[in-house]
Amino acid sequence: MQIQRFSIIFVILLVLIGCQQSESERAIKRGKNYLLKGQYTDAVAEFHLALKTDPQNAETLYLIGSCYSKLGDLNRTHEFFTRAIQIDAKWAPSVIPHYAELVERFRARNDKPRLIQVLSWLLEIDPGYDLEDNYYILGDYYYQQRDYENALTVYQQALFKMPEDAREKLARRRIIECEVELGDYAAAVAACDRYFERYSDLSYKEIEKVQWIQGQAAYYLAKDYLDQKLYDEAIEAAHRTIRLNKPQNLIDDAYLLLGQAYEAQNEVDKAREACENAIKANGDPSSTLAHQARRCLELLDQSRRDQ
Repeated sequence: MQIQRFSIIFVILLVLIGCQQSESERAIKRGKNYLLKGQYTDAVAEFHLALKTDPQNAETLYLIGSCYSKLGDLNRTHEFFTRAIQIDAKWAPSVIPHYAELVERFRARNDKPRLIQVLSWLLEIDPGYDLEDNYYILGDYYYQQRDYENALTVYQQALFKMPEDAREKLARRRIIECEVELGDYAAAVAACDRYFERYSDLSYKEIEKVQWIQGQAAYYLAKDYLDQKLYDEAIEAAHRTIRLNKPQNLIDDAYLLLGQAYEAQNEVDKAREACENAIKANGDPSSTLAHQARRCLELLDQSRRDQ
C-alpha cells in the first residue's frame, strides 16, 4: 500500500515537471515567433515566462538579451547577454553581432556615451575583435578619462589595424603621454625619437609639445637610472633633458642629478660644473635645490682635499 502511494506521488511529480517543461517550451516557441515578427515587447515577456521555469537556460537568457538590444535597453541587453555567456561561453559569438549592430546604430546617431559603452563590451567578450576606426574613438575616451593603461592598449591596436587613418599622428603623441603617465620613461623617450623621424612637417607648436614631453620623460628616466646605479645611462638621459632645455622647471634638477651621477663616478670636475649650473639654472639661493647643490660642492671639495 505504501509503495503504491509513493508510486502515485512519483507519477504526479513527473506529470507536473512535464507540464512545466511543456509550458516553458511553448513560451519559447511563442517568443521566437514574436521575435521574427519584430514584436519585441511580446517576445521578451514570453522569454521571461520561460525563464521562471528554467532560470539557468543560457539560450533563454540570450534571447531576452536579443529582445532588449532591439528595444534599446542597453543595461538589460548587457545583463542578459553576460549571464548567458557566464553559463555557456558558446553563446559569445552569437552576442557579438548584436553589439556590432548597436555600434552602427549609436555611431549613426553620434551617441558617443552609448557607443563607447558597447565598444568596451565588445572587447570584453572578444579582445581580438576588430573595431576598425572605432579604436580611435575608444582610445580618445580612455585618454580623456585618464585611464592611460587602456588608452595605450587601444591606441596601439588602432595604429596596428588602421595606420593610415587621419587620427594616427594624434594617437602616436598620446601613446607617448600615456607611457609617461604609466612610468615607462624609456619607451616614451624612444617613441619621441620615432615621432620626429616619422614626421618632417611638424609645426613649431607640435615640436615644442613633443620636446617638452621627451625632456620630462628623459629626466625621470635619469632618476630611475641613478637609483639603479646605472650612472652612464643616467648621465645620457640627464644630458638629453638639458639639451632640449625642456621642461624649464626641470633643468636645474637635471643639472643636479647630472652632478650626482658624475660624483658617483669620481669625475669631480664634471660634477662641480654640473652642480654650479644647477645653482645658476635654479636662480633662488635659498631654495632646497640650491642648498643640495652647494652641499654637493662642499663634499666634492672635501673629497679633493682628502686626496
